[in-house]
Amino acid sequence: MLKVKAIYAGKRGLTAAVICVCSGLGFLPAHAQEENQLRGAFGQHGTTAAINMPNGRMAPDGEFGLGYSEVSPYRRYFFTQQFLPWLQGTYRYTAISYLRYGSGDFAQNQSYKDKAVDVKIRLVREGRYVPDLSLGFRDIGGTGLFSSEYLAATRRIYDFDITTGLAWGNMGSRGGLTNPFGYFSDRFKDESRTSRTTGTIGSAFFSGEEVAPYAAVEWYPSSLPNLSLKAEFDGNNYQSEPFGAVLDTNSPLNFGLVYRPFSWVDLAASYERGNTVGLRVILHSNFNASAGVPKVDEKPPFPVPLQAVEQPRQEGLTNPVDVPALVASAGSAGVRLASVDLRAQSALFRTMSIPTPEALASAERNIYSHSDMEQFDTISFVGPDGQLLRTLTGLRTSDRSRSDLAGQDSAGRLEGAQKNSPPTIDNQSIKQRVFAALKAIDMRGEAFFLKDKRAYLKYSQALYRDRDEALIRASRALAAAVPDSVEVLDLSEQEEGVVVKRAVFLKRDIALAANYQRSFDEAWVNASTLDTQELVSGWSENAENYPDYSWGLSPKLRQSVGGPDNFYLYQIYGSANGEVRFNKNFSVDGSVGANIKNNFDNFTYEAPSELPRVRTKIKDYLKGAPVWIGSLNANYINQIDQNLYYRLSAGVFEWMYSGVGGEVLYKKPEARWALGLDANYVWQRDFDGGFGLLDYSTAVGNLTYYQDLPFWDLNLQLSVGRYLAGDVGATLTLSRLFKNGVRVGVWGTKTNVSAEQFGEGSFDKGFKVSIPFSVFSTRPSTSSAEFAFAPLTRDGGQKVITPKPLYSTLFQAGGS
Repeated sequence: MLKVKAIYAGKRGLTAAVICVCSGLGFLPAHAQEENQLRGAFGQHGTTAAINMPNGRMAPDGEFGLGYSEVSPYRRYFFTQQFLPWLQGTYRYTAISYLRYGSGDFAQNQSYKDKAVDVKIRLVREGRYVPDLSLGFRDIGGTGLFSSEYLAATRRIYDFDITTGLAWGNMGSRGGLTNPFGYFSDRFKDESRTSRTTGTIGSAFFSGEEVAPYAAVEWYPSSLPNLSLKAEFDGNNYQSEPFGAVLDTNSPLNFGLVYRPFSWVDLAASYERGNTVGLRVILHSNFNASAGVPKVDEKPPFPVPLQAVEQPRQEGLTNPVDVPALVASAGSAGVRLASVDLRAQSALFRTMSIPTPEALASAERNIYSHSDMEQFDTISFVGPDGQLLRTLTGLRTSDRSRSDLAGQDSAGRLEGAQKNSPPTIDNQSIKQRVFAALKAIDMRGEAFFLKDKRAYLKYSQALYRDRDEALIRASRALAAAVPDSVEVLDLSEQEEGVVVKRAVFLKRDIALAANYQRSFDEAWVNASTLDTQELVSGWSENAENYPDYSWGLSPKLRQSVGGPDNFYLYQIYGSANGEVRFNKNFSVDGSVGANIKNNFDNFTYEAPSELPRVRTKIKDYLKGAPVWIGSLNANYINQIDQNLYYRLSAGVFEWMYSGVGGEVLYKKPEARWALGLDANYVWQRDFDGGFGLLDYSTAVGNLTYYQDLPFWDLNLQLSVGRYLAGDVGATLTLSRLFKNGVRVGVWGTKTNVSAEQFGEGSFDKGFKVSIPFSVFSTRPSTSSAEFAFAPLTRDGGQKVITPKPLYSTLFQAGGS
């Protein structure tokens, strides 16, 4: 075996040498070439790495990887999320082939599965004089069998990435250097890194008498952007593997290649330890770059005609006419002109829509008052379809003055004016036109009101997570449908019957932006966002909306990974979902599931618990019945006052609990924070999935503070209260919304239950991913599916799943 100590003269000299090399990378020239796709690819353990040894790189922000790697005696399953530009997290299962899961009567017919969480943090981003420098923790949250820390620096030189690093723990078992932290405290000299209880956080960071240097060279040929070749000097000598295993090792050098045949998959092979072949497959996507399936079935935005006349016709005139002034005069009367045709003695004006008779008469007087109109004997108005609306004739032969004619109605000088005058347009007909325009873009008009020159609209939609985008699209439909006299558009979006977003636009701004003469950002500059409280009375509701119902059928998958009975337990089932909405505030919704296929016969394990079994009876629920009621709830949501919302719910809340309860939420428009309080009394359901109940019941509730952070679309939630087992504590949740609508979050709950009472894991924790249906659909949608994953299910710190939580339902479209 190659002796590291024999290569260098002294450990202290080597420590200094490695530090100098890491620092010196910053002074090597960085030359930009055509970017290779594989920079920042994931390694054998799931983190960005050469092969086994992490480099200083981060994956692109938002990158997600789901991978499998195998190099004897380990088989790894992992997923990695680039949560922030400088923060990367990995969750991993490692199957150890030389060890069985359990012992004695509990011995299972499968290899031991180790759970681990890795975290990698970029300290310095590569620049002209500095390398990418990252600090990482392997197996920071797990059993600690592979617990390691590392500091890695990577510098790009032409098509090459050069990495040097220091490794502690399992990664640094080759040693060769004195642990530099040992100079500061004897604690860091402790060699022992005992295994921990699954789910706990390690504490023996950067400990051990020695650390190991490592290095890597990665070649990313610009001529082959989907291929990279790698070589590394491994800091692990594999002589101190978990449970005392010693692996045969012929060389500290590893070699590998990564090939990306498609943008969504990496294939990798390696030759490690001088005697072992490794393989790796990683599926990946970027939540900030991938918008999913093209939205080919999305309805185009509603066209809005302009009030300006761009190419007027003037032929055979005695004097030129100031057409823009005529257009402005007509517009001041509320009549939008689509075209102007001026010929000898005759002026023809075509309107964009049919104005009211009063507006048309006013526009006629305004136009005739211009001095350059003396040369015309006839002035006519026609509608957008060419229908004659109004004609004024005999102007040049009139013995009355122009001021008299301009100040009067043209009675006695109309040809067919009474016959061709449009019918009076009332609020009802305008409302129907507005609602029809909204329906054409797959939105729903809820209520409409017209007052003076202002149009008020309430609408609902299930297409766009970005409510600002929905407001713009709805405003285009409203601008095209209302009369010419309207100047201001006041729109409110409704969700569950309450107004959640309100904005006021100038109609002309919307028309100009819709015709590419101004940006919608400029329209927002002149807009105002107001309180959601209703400020007007006299709303005309859409009587056709309620009662309403919706339903759907879909296949679903329920699964458990890493259990002692079987590494992968699953159930494929069919789900029928439906909702009946009796009015805008009151609805009844539910779901029914039917088993298609599962392997729950293998599920026998029941976790020990010193608490009421509020969640650990999961086996009995999964094996309970082939058909079950997933949920069946009656919900009423409304506003108490400005910025104060409430919900009342009763029924089958979730697959384990029925209940009755309510929630109040305080949130100001445009505020980044909100405060909510929920209280429920729940009964544990029978295992057969029907309406039966068990003996256990309890009161639960939480006071929750919500905060949208001003960077990276992060959301923080802190709740305190009483949980299902009667324990009291707090839950902290941090999530990020990526550009394609995927929301990724982590949570942790700590209550007054001790670590011993809680059992394996010490406290409840996990992560969740909310994926919008629009990623897979050809049309936009606000619906999403949420997947929550906890390494262990225990009874402490457990919440009941309530129907339609106010914050996520009203203000966080795309997932909680």
